[in-house]
Amino acid sequence: MVGNPIIFTITKRVFIPPLNTSDELSKCGEVEVNQSKNQYATKKDLESTRHEVLDKIEATKQELINKLVSKEELKEIVATLATKEELRREVAKLATKEELEKVKQNLEIVANQVAINTLDIKEIKVELVHLKGDMGAKFEMVLEAIDGVMAELKDQKVERAATDHSLRRHETKLDNHETRIHALENKSAP
Repeated sequence: MVGNPIIFTITKRVFIPPLNTSDELSKCGEVEVNQSKNQYATKKDLESTRHEVLDKIEATKQELINKLVSKEELKEIVATLATKEELRREVAKLATKEELEKVKQNLEIVANQVAINTLDIKEIKVELVHLKGDMGAKFEMVLEAIDGVMAELKDQKVERAATDHSLRRHETKLDNHETRIHALENKSAP
């Protein structure tokens, strides 16, 4: 069928893979070239798109160059790193397998001693609890005995006070009798 061709509106997309080195370049991943009816992309359109992309690539290239480390900076960084000899000296300071095995054996011995001492301490605690109970019972017995002695002392004190009082009363009577006897002897002796 020959006749008038069907005319479409063409939107042409040119895909440029994004480079992760520049924000701008990754934003221009797709470039749309809109063409109106009856117009196709010309060499001029393609050339201008090519120039835009090349300009952005150049800008990204310059940005990357600016971000690169200079030789002087690289030398400064390398100067701060340890040399092989320094690393060897540091590694030589570390313990050997034999030394670590000896330490492990010593730690096992110490752990066993700690376990034994812990058991001994527990036994001593149990004995102290029993001793404390025994001492408490004996202390109660001593206090009861002291209470008995104190009661006897109190009784003796009361008895002594009564005896002293009686003795004083008798001494008073005796003094009175002596005074009377003296008085009677003085009357009868002229």
